[in-house]
Amino acid sequence: MGADVLLVERRRRIGRPAQCAGLVPAVAGRSIKGIKPDAVLSVVRTARSCFPDACEDTSGSPGLVLDRERFDNALAGEAAAAGARVLSGCRVEPRRSGAAAVTENGGRVNVKARVVIGADGPRSAAGMLIGSINSDFLKTIQVTLEHGHEGDETLFFFDRELEGGYGWLFPAGSLRRLGVGLPARSGIKLRQALEYFREKMSRRGFVSGRVKKITGGLVPAGGPLRCHEGGVILAGDAAGLANPVTGAGVMNALISGELAGEAAARAAGGEGDAALRDYADEIEAIFGRTLRQAVTARKRFMESWNLGDDELSAILRRAWPLSAEYRHAGRQEEEISRS
Repeated sequence: MGADVLLVERRRRIGRPAQCAGLVPAVAGRSIKGIKPDAVLSVVRTARSCFPDACEDTSGSPGLVLDRERFDNALAGEAAAAGARVLSGCRVEPRRSGAAAVTENGGRVNVKARVVIGADGPRSAAGMLIGSINSDFLKTIQVTLEHGHEGDETLFFFDRELEGGYGWLFPAGSLRRLGVGLPARSGIKLRQALEYFREKMSRRGFVSGRVKKITGGLVPAGGPLRCHEGGVILAGDAAGLANPVTGAGVMNALISGELAGEAAARAAGGEGDAALRDYADEIEAIFGRTLRQAVTARKRFMESWNLGDDELSAILRRAWPLSAEYRHAGRQEEEISRS
């Protein structure tokens, strides 16, 4: 669109380490140009969710498990091929004036920009600049295990030892990704929760083999933030667009990132602040209601872990986006809001 673009990445190797389980809906493969076949580790055909009272198939929706390092590198490569300048291994200090100070190898470069897009994660410096700060988080930890054969099913486990969160098990080619996510304010230690869950999955025959790598990080869980002020706009986790219940954020980051780029180019091309206001309105229209519904659902199930298995499971099903109960509750709330 004719804009002069600078992409600045904090890590020296883009996409590494991958602080992500890498699961996206299969529709992402059709709607997002950056997903190449060599970045797809597994095609997921079914999802099984295990609540305290029973395990059940909760979704027939297919998905893809990504190699995030390859995927992120491919996106950066496409940006460079389109004309963007890419700087990696740099730290950015966004400013209200629309300028950014970039530190690279001890040097300092001042960059003037009409628009700064903050796509810098849950503790976004750009978000802090405009007072849009994620304050509620899930803390996560994940191991990649050798397994020996491929699978096509994702597993989600709700367990009283993982109070307020859940465990997951995803296929990743011949490997398995096993992890847990808990409220950041939880008194449960992440590594202990991970070992508990790994032992449980091992006893059930779901995992085997040695650990190849371990990763983790924070996921925003407080819902969408105000994503525009002046010449600054936010995208992805920086804008609080991860699902507060599941922690899923890749698809929302891809969608918001593409919209943010288009809005920034329009603003730089003469439309100014109007293009950025349009971006904020579009983000609200696409994500606002759904994510606020998830915030309400998360609060409901966070308060319910002292209930019996049947009651807790019923509430979890209404909070879990893959379940039929959740989708039904969402339709009911939408009908009420329209009436």
